Amino acid sequence: MDITGLSNDKAADRIEGLGLDLLIDLNSYSTVERLGLVARKPAPILVAWFNLYATSGIAAYDYLIGDESVVKPAEERYYSEKIVRVAGCYLTYRVQYPVPKVVAAPFLRNGFLTFGSFASLHKLNPGVIAAWGEILRRAPSAHLLLKNGLLQRTTVVDYIRKAFVAQGVAAERLHFSGRSSHFDFLGAYGEVDVALDPFPYNGGTTTSEALWQGVPVICFDGDRWAARQGVSLLRAAGLEEFAAVDLGGYVEKAVEWANDAGTWGGLGALRAGMRERLVGAAVCDTVGFARNMEALYLGFVGEG
Repeated sequence: MDITGLSNDKAADRIEGLGLDLLIDLNSYSTVERLGLVARKPAPILVAWFNLYATSGIAAYDYLIGDESVVKPAEERYYSEKIVRVAGCYLTYRVQYPVPKVVAAPFLRNGFLTFGSFASLHKLNPGVIAAWGEILRRAPSAHLLLKNGLLQRTTVVDYIRKAFVAQGVAAERLHFSGRSSHFDFLGAYGEVDVALDPFPYNGGTTTSEALWQGVPVICFDGDRWAARQGVSLLRAAGLEEFAAVDLGGYVEKAVEWANDAGTWGGLGALRAGMRERLVGAAVCDTVGFARNMEALYLGFVGEG
């Protein structure tokens, strides 16, 4: 049923008429104009999943689905929803669209490690730039590649470049790439050895895609849901060695990888076998994830 053209009140009436037991909202504050529909609570049980990274503060929601990484037990009291956790990662995924082949690690031809981030530029806040600047200062041979549609603009590139130069990073170690097709966007991971996760708003799709293209992502266990998405994905992928406890550990991990050329062969081997690894891990077990979600939904209805 398509309710795109309906007002919130009419959409709520239409949904109520279906006699649903349970309604799952995938957008929450990502589609603010539909929160009026949520407030009407057009089904007896309303569940939030996927695009809500904290409590909604809206009484209409009964449950919020996360996992053991993103919501700590001690934090549940701050949520207006009842927190439930799916096994593995709440962002379990399967790649079902055309993607480039994984290519050999770029350090083999460059002789240095290249860090990268293809995250939205609003995630590159001063704290992120300071941490990445420290990494590059302490790993003087490493380079950084940033790719984002906004980097089509010379003014944006100049702004970001100056921010890193102010951190003591030589401009020639910074590389920028602008808009491209999604296929070519993914292909650009062929120029990245290790990705760096921004914070406190981690990558979700970008982390998943980096991993699928063979690129490990360094992240840390942050102070809120949005800052723990990377840890959730890496744990479910069996890549916890790239997840640090805190920001200091995040910087140290990146510096160690860049400065110890003896470990780069391991990165190359990991890259070559990454897709096979992911397919066998919980992070890509979409069938198992679906069964777990179904069990949760049935439990909600039973409780109701």
